[in-house]
Amino acid sequence: MAVASFRDAKSVVELSKSPVFHHQYSSVFKAIDALAKNAHELQRVRKFLREQQLKYFPLKARNYLQTDVVNIFRHHSPCLKGRQYRHKANNVIAGNQPLGIGYPLSLVNLADFESSWSIPFEVRRVGAKEDEVEVAAAQIKELCESAEFLESLNINAADSSYGVAKYISKVCSVNNAREYSAIATRKQSV
Repeated sequence: MAVASFRDAKSVVELSKSPVFHHQYSSVFKAIDALAKNAHELQRVRKFLREQQLKYFPLKARNYLQTDVVNIFRHHSPCLKGRQYRHKANNVIAGNQPLGIGYPLSLVNLADFESSWSIPFEVRRVGAKEDEVEVAAAQIKELCESAEFLESLNINAADSSYGVAKYISKVCSVNNAREYSAIATRKQSV
């Protein structure tokens, strides 16, 4: 009812501001959490969401991917499974430690330079015992070898932290992927 009647909502959370939304704020989380109860249902939901993304953001002969890790901070969540100490830029107060509590997400975005849009296409939480560079390499390899991307050239832009052997050795075997790292940019400008 909220989706149909509250067109001013700019996000899922803003649906809770609808006058016909007679639930609590947490019910939005509960609805999202109930999308999949097991691994099979999760795959079905992911496939559906990917189809919707490709419907409005179609692939081309040359696709531009952007890979990076973003830290999600949850300082006040002591029960959060797999929480880690993550680097946090904190230059506001001298003497503060540049650490926060949360978890990393490895993102592969699909970019369109004509419209200046970049949408998260593949998102994976990096576990405490996983290496974020290796997770990103697995994401790129899996994505470029999927049926949707197989027939196109996929150009992946990543920063200099991905210009290491453990990343490059895993993605260099993908025939339809090309890597562009900030290292190449830095060497060209010197």
